[in-house]
Amino acid sequence: MIRRIFAFGLPSFIMNALSSFMVTFVNLFLVAYSDTAIAFFGAYFKVQQLIVMTVNGLIQGCLPIMRFNYGAGNSERLHSAFRYGTALVTGMMILGTLAVILFPAQILGLFTASETMRSFGISAMRIMAASYLFCGLSTMISTYFQATEKVGSSMAIQLCRQMLFLVPALWCLDKLFHLNGIWLAFPVAETATLLVALVMMAWHRRKNIS
Repeated sequence: MIRRIFAFGLPSFIMNALSSFMVTFVNLFLVAYSDTAIAFFGAYFKVQQLIVMTVNGLIQGCLPIMRFNYGAGNSERLHSAFRYGTALVTGMMILGTLAVILFPAQILGLFTASETMRSFGISAMRIMAASYLFCGLSTMISTYFQATEKVGSSMAIQLCRQMLFLVPALWCLDKLFHLNGIWLAFPVAETATLLVALVMMAWHRRKNIS
């Protein structure tokens, strides 16, 4: 029983642990530009966490509901919880995206950003905010897999989000677009991860039907 508890909780652990590694990897790329770029990403990450962790709270609240109904064999309520949870996550992420896109200067003002930081930070925040919606949907799918004992698929999505897709995207886009490429890497990685998550979802459903 203890082994199963650790196994089913592993995706949540990976999701939280990889955030720290992700910040470290991004800073390794930003250090080549300036300390201001590193300071900006630190400020942006706090704003992102405010939005993402709020949504993750909702997602983690859906997890035991989906898990309980999966164990009880109540597939109708399992899928209902997944659908309603996905709708709420999508709505919250849209609001978070709009807030960052519409008010980047005001948000940076909370961190007493310098003119140098504002010169690239406003556009950078808008670029990275485009990844929020994809992030919420892929995390919800990952949590569904976690609830239905598809731990490998759940972990794969989290690894793709914050490492397997993000790090190569950072390296390639940094070479192509320099500092802007680092910001572009986030929506690119999140979009690719969501596509993988949707393919996994379709594959598992087809497998269950057959």
